[in-house]
Order: sequence, then structure tokens, then C-alpha cells
Amino acid sequence: YSNEIVQEDIKALYKTGYILNVRIFAQPQGDGVKVIVAVQTRSIVREIEITGAERVKPKRLRKEIKVKLNHAVDEQALEESREKIVEVYQGHGYNDVSVQFRVDPIDEKRGTARVVFTVNEGVKGAISQIRFQGNAHISDRTLRKQMKTRGRTLIYFVDKTGRLDEVQLEQDLDKIREYYQNHGFIDVEIKEVRKDRTPKGPMIITIVILEGPQYHVHKLTISGYEHSTDARIRAFLKMKEGSVYSPKQLRDDAKAVADAYGSGGYVDLVITPEGTPAGPALIDVHYTIEEGTRSFANRV
Repeated sequence: YSNEIVQEDIKALYKTGYILNVRIFAQPQGDGVKVIVAVQTRSIVREIEITGAERVKPKRLRKEIKVKLNHAVDEQALEESREKIVEVYQGHGYNDVSVQFRVDPIDEKRGTARVVFTVNEGVKGAISQIRFQGNAHISDRTLRKQMKTRGRTLIYFVDKTGRLDEVQLEQDLDKIREYYQNHGFIDVEIKEVRKDRTPKGPMIITIVILEGPQYHVHKLTISGYEHSTDARIRAFLKMKEGSVYSPKQLRDDAKAVADAYGSGGYVDLVITPEGTPAGPALIDVHYTIEEGTRSFANRV
């Protein structure tokens, strides 16, 4: 009896895909041990049922699902199949579709089961338009470019436009906030996202924005340098006093200074950029530099 061999056996059993839980333990018996293997097996799928599918034929959906008859129940395959059914419906313009699944026992003694996918189709209507309100300083066109969620195009079956993915929409809203902040609107807020349907079904998404003030750089200071000058460092900075404040440009300028130092042998340099409030719509920018030791490359 060996614990290492037991662990290998357990791994081998799980790899079959038919085992849900397994325990192997030993009991002393005579001059040896009695090995007991306790297993809980997964149910075997004997039937697959799709209910609630009227606008898309169940036969069409069955071609997409990954759950297979006469195979063990696989939770990952069930979830992938659910997502695939949603994707098929969204491709047909049903953005409100929801799909659930469950596993019902057929014969518990034999370990057989029925997988049931329940479809709630919702109202048909792809996204036809994305509108913005409150964006006085940045155009609709520019904001749409930050988003992957799009209104339906003529080639929707290729570019998959017109589909509503809530996770993607949230990521798009984050991109809009980031774009605004990198153009000085640090306090920007997405106040509301409305999803309205037209009488014929298509959806219009309206994103309501509160831009807030545009921030500018008040004072720009640099400290910690010993082997350079204030003027030489400032020459690498694109964001200057009076410029629109941008967190992205702050990082980019810090990198430009670090690259310049690095080309001069200061590979251990640390530069810390910081922006602090300096009054209404004003931010002070400060760069703290730790030059480190200069390195030289030996010629070979």
C-alpha cells in the first residue's frame, strides 16, 4: 500500500470523466491491508430536451450544444451549451433571451439522467442605434468608436453587430469613462443607460453622461534628479503647465523620461508620477526621480 500510488489512482479515476467524488482508504487486515474505494459516479445522459424554443427550431439548437448522449454529465459542457443557445438567439435578434438548464434523474439506480434546456425567447429586436446624451465636448461618433457594442449593420451575420452582451456593454462603459478621463474630464459619470424598444421591436440604447469640468495642469514640478537638469527633463514631457490633464499622458511622460535615462545607463531608475488636486478643475503634477547607479556596457 502506497499513498503515492493511491493519489495516482484517484487522478486516473477523475480523468475518466465518469467520477464525481472518490475516496480510497485502507483498513488493517491480517498481515496486510484491505483497500476500500468509495466512488460517486456522474449520471449518464440518456435524453436531451429543449423547451420553449419556438422561433428557432430545437433541431437547429441541438447542432450547437456540446452535451452528448451516453456521456457523463459535464457541468462545463452544460454551461458552454447554454451560452451557445443564447448566441444563436442573439444572432436572430433576440437580445432578451435567457436560457437555463437542469439535470433530471431518469433511473437513479442505473445512474441515468435527462438534460433539459429551458428557453425564454423574449422579444425579438436587435440593437438598431446607440445614442448619447450630455456629451457636449466629445462627439457621438468618437464615443461609439470606444465601444464594441454596435447597432446592427447590413452584414450583422458576419460582424455580429446588433447583439446585446451585458458584460461587453459594461466594458464599453468603462472605455467611455477612460476616454473622458484621459481628456481631462476626471469626474465624468455614466448617469443612466436606457434600453428602449421601438414599436416594431428593435432596441435603442441611450447612454446618459455627466461630463463634469475639464481639468488642467496647474503646477508641474520635478524632484530627485542629480545627473540631469529640470529643463532637460521637461523637454521629454508633453503634458505641461496649462495643458489638459490626462492620466494616460502622465504615465506616458514618466515612461519617456525613464527611457531617456535608461539610454544613458540609468537602468535602475525609478520615477513616480503623481497628480494632486490644486483647486477647482486644477491638478498639480509632480515627478519624483530616483536615479540609481549608472551602468556601463563593456565592449566585447
